[in-house]
Formats: sequence, C-alpha cells, structure tokens
Amino acid sequence: MSEQPATLPALLEQVVAARGGHPALVMRAVNLSYDQLDQRSAQMACALLALGAGKGTRIALMAPDGVLWITTFLASARIGALLTAVSTLCTPAELAHILRHSDTQIFIGEREFLRHDYSNTLSSALPGLARCRAGALHTPAAPYLRSIWLGSADGVNWAGSVADLIALADTPGAPDH
Repeated sequence: MSEQPATLPALLEQVVAARGGHPALVMRAVNLSYDQLDQRSAQMACALLALGAGKGTRIALMAPDGVLWITTFLASARIGALLTAVSTLCTPAELAHILRHSDTQIFIGEREFLRHDYSNTLSSALPGLARCRAGALHTPAAPYLRSIWLGSADGVNWAGSVADLIALADTPGAPDH
C-alpha cells in the first residue's frame, strides 16, 4: 500500500499523476483538467515567489469559487504561505478587521462579482487607500499590507491586476514553474 500524502501539494501531485487529463474544475465558462490546474497553480506560486512571498507570508483571498480561488489557494499551499479566505459578502468593517488582525501582506481578489465592486469595499475598509500607489501601499488600517491584486485594476491606482501578478512568473530571475 502506498503512503498517504502528508501535504496538500503532495496530494495534488499524486492526483495529477493518476488523473492528469481528467476534469478537476468544471464551470460554465471554463473547464480545467488536473494537469491544467497543476500548471496554473504552479505559475501562481512562481508569481508569488517572484513578488517576495514565501513560507509564512500572509495572503488574503477574496474571490468567488472558481479558477482564481483554487489556483491561489493551491499556490499558497505550495509555497507555505498562510491564506485567509475572505467572504465576498463581508462588509467594509469586517474586511478591515480581517486584514488588520490577520496581518495580511498580500491581498488577491476579483474586482467585481455579481453586483459588488470590491475596489469600493477595499476603499471603504481602508481609509487613505486612494492616496496610495500600487507597489507602495501603506495604510495604518492594515499596517502589514503591501500589495493588492484585483482581477481588473483599471482606474485603481493602489492595485495591480492579477494578470500582472501572474506575469511576474515569467520575469527574469523568477523561479521555474
């Protein structure tokens, strides 16, 4: 009998080896096989490492169930980061409490879901955020927060796009994925 995997990344590796071409994520707009999920989560992990994240880095994830959520979750597990899953239904006051008390360093999320614009939720949760610039965040409401990445950062000076985050995986000096 084979030994059971001790970590989530080891379990994913085992499942990919056994069922790589089988569906892992089936949604209305996208389907991913285990191989594709493995590749995407490895790419996100490399992007996070290129950003400076690693073991013990605190990441908050605010996204509905889907590709961004599962790839970020698995990428965080791959690098040993601590992930705080944030409900897409939380209020600005709840979000401020979560970001401050979890010592979040990196925030990743969708920009919009259903009729919610999470850039507005973040702006309300973190006074002074509008005066910040992406890559140069400093807000007393979340003193450890250094970067925010949204599905779309159009018109938001204090955030980068998730696409730009993922592109870090392919920059010179980034870890192989």
